[in-house]
Amino acid sequence: MRWLVELPWWVVVPAILLLCLGTVALARWFVPALFGDDVERASAVAATLTAAFGALFAFLSAFLITNEWTQHNTAEAAIANESAAVARLAWAADAPHVDQPRVVQALGSYLDTTIAGDWTAMGTRKDDGLPSDGPYRELQDVVRREAAASGVSSPTATEMLSALDALAQGRRDRLVAADRVMPGAIYGVVVVSGLALIINSVVVASSRSWRTGRIVGSVAIIIALDLALALVISGPFEGSYVATPGPLQRVEAQLHDGWFGPR
Repeated sequence: MRWLVELPWWVVVPAILLLCLGTVALARWFVPALFGDDVERASAVAATLTAAFGALFAFLSAFLITNEWTQHNTAEAAIANESAAVARLAWAADAPHVDQPRVVQALGSYLDTTIAGDWTAMGTRKDDGLPSDGPYRELQDVVRREAAASGVSSPTATEMLSALDALAQGRRDRLVAADRVMPGAIYGVVVVSGLALIINSVVVASSRSWRTGRIVGSVAIIIALDLALALVISGPFEGSYVATPGPLQRVEAQLHDGWFGPR
């Protein structure tokens, strides 16, 4: 399933359109040969099933698209939480007896490698770790040392460690979202229901004029766009619609500009 999700939209959309419109063409050739003189009777029976097939596909595709969109939003929320934790930690380090430049420097190194390297690594699903693993461990070490430094107040230390934990949670949520893959079985069921609706529509239109048959093509195009959309929005860190690192980039720019102290 992953190889489908990784395909760019300009491959996914034409391929699914070709599948659906090809199904229309094959069905229009196969239906008369299959039913022969009973084609009008078959058309009447298929007409009674159209609403059921349409409702089934609408429900399944809506469920799949909603679920994938929710997962994509979850990934973006994790990125936003991670960036908020970075800002929170940088501000918490602006306290007496805390070496804020050291903390901000570690944060900047972590953000630089996360933005430059993690997005590519998460999209390719490499198993040898992420580029930010080293800077992340260094950041943890720096923050814990500074929080335990002599003279640092208990509220400051607590806030620094709490912000570090929030950053770790946001990072974990982001990596969990990157590892998730759309269930192939669910997508397969949606594809089958869509093709069944197309074939049923062809049977309904087989005993009518060719002008009526053009409606079947419209149905096939709508079904194809639904199926393509489900693929395009799945996989928040791969494919065509990737979750943006914008919140992290904005915090990184603020670190460079000295909002939280010198780097």
